[in-house]
Amino acid sequence: MSNLSDLPPFLHLAPPLLSPRLPLLLLSYVLTHSRLHLAPLLSPRLPLLLRSYVPSICNHLSSMDSQGVPPPPYQQNTPVIPQLNVQDPPHLVLGQPETLPPIPVGTDLLPAGPHFKTPLLETISQKTFRWEPLLRLQYAVALRAVSFHAQIGASVARVEATTIQIVGTPETSLCTVCLSNKGPFSHCTRDPATRRCGNCHWLGRSCSLDPDPNATSSTRRRMHRVSREDLASAADELESLLKQRGSLRTCLRGIVSKLHEDQGAVRRAIQSNAATHQAIAAQSFAQAHQVLGIQATDIECLGNKIEELRREQESIINLLTETDPR
Repeated sequence: MSNLSDLPPFLHLAPPLLSPRLPLLLLSYVLTHSRLHLAPLLSPRLPLLLRSYVPSICNHLSSMDSQGVPPPPYQQNTPVIPQLNVQDPPHLVLGQPETLPPIPVGTDLLPAGPHFKTPLLETISQKTFRWEPLLRLQYAVALRAVSFHAQIGASVARVEATTIQIVGTPETSLCTVCLSNKGPFSHCTRDPATRRCGNCHWLGRSCSLDPDPNATSSTRRRMHRVSREDLASAADELESLLKQRGSLRTCLRGIVSKLHEDQGAVRRAIQSNAATHQAIAAQSFAQAHQVLGIQATDIECLGNKIEELRREQESIINLLTETDPR
């Protein structure tokens, strides 16, 4: 309570300040209208709190005219809060009409993902962007944008359903699924290429607005058929890989066996070569020893001959000495 305008109307007719009822009136007003908490009012600061109201009341009493009539009470303009509308918001057109880029094909850094390989998505993704895919209130409150984007990428059918909401046409009469508030999208939007709304396509159900529901197979049945085809192809590929592995194992066994045979032949050749080298070495040693023995014999004979010649020389010298008288 910051100014005189916040005073209640009954204080305009309050008795004089010296009246014993004034503290009771102020206390009653504080307990019922003031924004102060109750705990400070029960504290020893209560007289100070009451004293803070006295200058405002004095100013109010001094503003009375000569007849003692107080000024009219202050009429505060209370803002009117509009009622909230909890209905789903209408469609909003964001910017200029655009067309989606072409489906990525070819052998670039990454191959085209499975979401871009369905004929339905290839057809409807070439159409013009028309709407923002708005969610129902329960989905918008419970999910964040990142969570909902993760749910969209969980299957091909959900990507197709979201694309239907972007390029399709809103229906004036809702189908039974949309009337039951089922599905994530707030509007019943269909496209001629699908003949089902985005919510029915998301849930994999037939749409009541489809004139020939038997012609449009359900998303679950289509997904199961695709899954079986994928499994059959994967089984054939696995069988082919197993056969290739068996042939590779047979070839590997032959290579290992031949390698063992070659190792044995090399080992035997090494052993034979070692024996040959030993024999050659022994024979060479014997021959060398024999040659050396022959040479030693010859040297010994020569030494004997030299010794005989030396003795003969000595005998001749002695003989000459004996015959010469001088």
